[in-house]
Amino acid sequence: MAGIMHATITEEFPQLKLKHANQPKADDVLGDLNINMSNALIRAAHGLSLSEKRVVCACLAKLDSVRLTDGRYEFRLLSDEYAETFDVSNTTAYEQLRDSGKHLMKRTARFVEDTPRGKKERIWVWVSGVTYHQGEGWVELGFSPEMTPHLALLRREFTSYKLRHTSALRSVYSWRLFELMVQFKDTGLLRLSVEDFCHAMEVSPTARGNFGELTRRVIEPAVKELVEKNGLIIQWKGTKPGGRRVQGLEFMFKDNPQTDMFGEVPPAERIFPEPKPKQKLLGKATKVAGMPGRKVSGATTTATVKETKPTKTAVHKATSASLAILKSRKTKG
Repeated sequence: MAGIMHATITEEFPQLKLKHANQPKADDVLGDLNINMSNALIRAAHGLSLSEKRVVCACLAKLDSVRLTDGRYEFRLLSDEYAETFDVSNTTAYEQLRDSGKHLMKRTARFVEDTPRGKKERIWVWVSGVTYHQGEGWVELGFSPEMTPHLALLRREFTSYKLRHTSALRSVYSWRLFELMVQFKDTGLLRLSVEDFCHAMEVSPTARGNFGELTRRVIEPAVKELVEKNGLIIQWKGTKPGGRRVQGLEFMFKDNPQTDMFGEVPPAERIFPEPKPKQKLLGKATKVAGMPGRKVSGATTTATVKETKPTKTAVHKATSASLAILKSRKTKG
């Protein structure tokens, strides 16, 4: 049983003359491949169930290892490969491939943009066509022309992570929170408004209007799963700029340096690199400010400006010299 997915690239890229590839290289493991999405798509509402998210991201992971020809991608997503990656039975893998193929045709991503005249919303379908062959267990999908530029040939303003970092997750909320955080992996700090968070996570109307409900139903379960399954250390809080109501969210995150009692996570296995320290001017000295809870190695002060005050004698000598110069100028005149 196999699932086949291919994507059609718009006419924006007619110059591409690369070869077809149905599968990753033989030595590639699906979970070790990268998923790349534009930052705009990361912040958008995806409208996908967990199984649909898995199918889309598994194919995007394969996109990291294949090339283009004549503006067209071709993949082959095998049910046993899917089962191994997401730790499900072959029967479940077959069913999820089949059901996802049927439903993805109706799924849309919603992009919201602030403009001087108000919010502008764009709604694009994920796929432009679906073929499912009953009995053979494969599904054929084509990404829509509008979505493809957000998934392929990305050069800037995009987010990348390995599929294995999300393959164990059992909640779309956890997966989406991880994607939002990984945009800021260099700093280890995600800041966003509650409104933008609710849009990206597609929370219920009840949770949108009740921060306690949002915390219980969405934030805490997502954070808990990422801590338990991805070994992350996450601190979060709501922010109230200028009022009583929580309007913003901050997530501080990093890899837990200790996988178990025997050692630390090797650098190559870390999900996030060491956050780059932020530099702040404190009085006359420049200091490195690490993330709360993080020890900054080395000296905390990177540069110190020594402040000295002139003595009364120095001031008197400078004043006398200036008066002497002025007097000599008057004499010459």
